[in-house]
Amino acid sequence: MLKNSRFVNGFNFPVLKYSIYSIIFLILVSAFVPMATAQHYGNLNDNYYSFYGGPDLSAHVLGSGEVPRGTTTSIQISLSNNGVIEGFKPESEIKDVNSVNRQLDLQLQKLEVENVNMITTAIGINAELVSDNPNIKVKTGPQEAGSLPAGATSPLPLKYTVEIGSDAESGEYNLSLKVKYKHLENVIYSADPIDDGSSLLGIRNLDAAYWYSDVETEIPVTVKVQKDTKFEIVEIKTEPLSNNNQLIDVVYKNAGEIPAKDATVRISTATPFSTTDDQSFIGTVMPGDSKTATFKVSADKSSVIYGKTYSINSEILYEDEYGNQKISDTLKIVVTLEEPETSPFVYAAIVIVILLVVIGVFYYIKKRNDNNKNNKNNKNNKNDSKSDNNND
Repeated sequence: MLKNSRFVNGFNFPVLKYSIYSIIFLILVSAFVPMATAQHYGNLNDNYYSFYGGPDLSAHVLGSGEVPRGTTTSIQISLSNNGVIEGFKPESEIKDVNSVNRQLDLQLQKLEVENVNMITTAIGINAELVSDNPNIKVKTGPQEAGSLPAGATSPLPLKYTVEIGSDAESGEYNLSLKVKYKHLENVIYSADPIDDGSSLLGIRNLDAAYWYSDVETEIPVTVKVQKDTKFEIVEIKTEPLSNNNQLIDVVYKNAGEIPAKDATVRISTATPFSTTDDQSFIGTVMPGDSKTATFKVSADKSSVIYGKTYSINSEILYEDEYGNQKISDTLKIVVTLEEPETSPFVYAAIVIVILLVVIGVFYYIKKRNDNNKNNKNNKNNKNDSKSDNNND
């Protein structure tokens, strides 16, 4: 039974036989057909060139770059990359190109040179606009600008919202654009050759190692606050009048750089004030000059609290140097109402009235006493006359 069995000690002899035939066939084929070597050439430790240079970013504000004071506005900033390759240094010299290995090295060396422009590309740009001036506040956070190759300008500008304080003086202000990006510092290639034993026919299994540098830099950005007319209140005087009226003198100064022509001050009142005279013409106000506007207002006696501070809104209508009609910011006239003093004539009149009343009362009492006395005398006379008649 063992001789007729296909299994001897656990081996399947027909299968084993065909496996041996297959191995013999592969050995014979490999002796006559050339095959690519499995050895790995051009490892990532072989650097053929070192390049010097990188991105060089600059920024400028689009448009005039002028912003009006006392407003919140948007500025757009464009980025440009002026990066160049400043030089290079060979790290490995290839002299003998007769062997497949050296031919592969030469091919990888060419790849490094072909991709040298990647070194000057700024990758993953992040830009934050910063101001250290309290009169200029940046309301927008960091912006992403993508990647920018050398010689290119950002296709879309960076947009930032900026608040310009009303106290900002005209002129140029330097802001800082804090920029972060990466750029390629070096690249090393490796590959396996495809060859016929003596000549390189091509490459396969191309691999690359990239070295990046993280860059942080600050780019100056200039914005200009426009010249303009700027009014401010420098003095307020109040004078109580009769019948709860108040005379208010307000001195306005042009603290700006541009004249205000044909200026008219307009006020708006609220309880407890009212007025029929809400405008005062002050004419042309040159930079640095001051003009006085006078208003007559009435205070409601039933609602006013004397000694309390009240505010009256005012604004100035004027023409700028180009003839454009403009309105100033609202300026508050802060006043404290004092109770009107009573006129001396009133006191005199009161004294006179009191004297007249006293005199009248005195006269009335005197007259009444005189009448009473006369009546008594008349009565006595009648009694005397009656007694005389009885005696007769």
